[in-house]
Amino acid sequence: MGVELQIEIGNVPLPNLETVFSIEFREDLEMGQFEVNLDNEKITILAGRETYDLVERMRNHNLLPTVVMNSLYVPIVMEVLSILRSEKGTSQYDGRRWVGPFTERCEKLDVSYAEETTSLLSDACRLLATPFHDLELIEGVCP
Repeated sequence: MGVELQIEIGNVPLPNLETVFSIEFREDLEMGQFEVNLDNEKITILAGRETYDLVERMRNHNLLPTVVMNSLYVPIVMEVLSILRSEKGTSQYDGRRWVGPFTERCEKLDVSYAEETTSLLSDACRLLATPFHDLELIEGVCP
């Protein structure tokens, strides 16, 4: 008799993009300003102290993470796609931990980060699983 093997067959889940982001504050940024740094192991979102604190409070509120997803992550993913679509973008960040899950999700959802054939907004929404749809959840929270 040989060694018993157990094999599970099913759809491979999409990599979770939330695990490749971090947010940090940077003193020289004003309220409402963001920058993105792709040189770290995670996609690092930089914000001024007040903005950083506001985002953290919203992320911890029951319904407001949806607002953070739409107001922060959608434009950041658009920026990352734009950089990856540039001539030097893909090779410049090879070896960073965030690149694997990000590009794998792009491939599984048929989002081309190598060419400018589709809308950055449309592609970001696909990668983030249509985040605008969830805004209806907060309808009763915001007048």
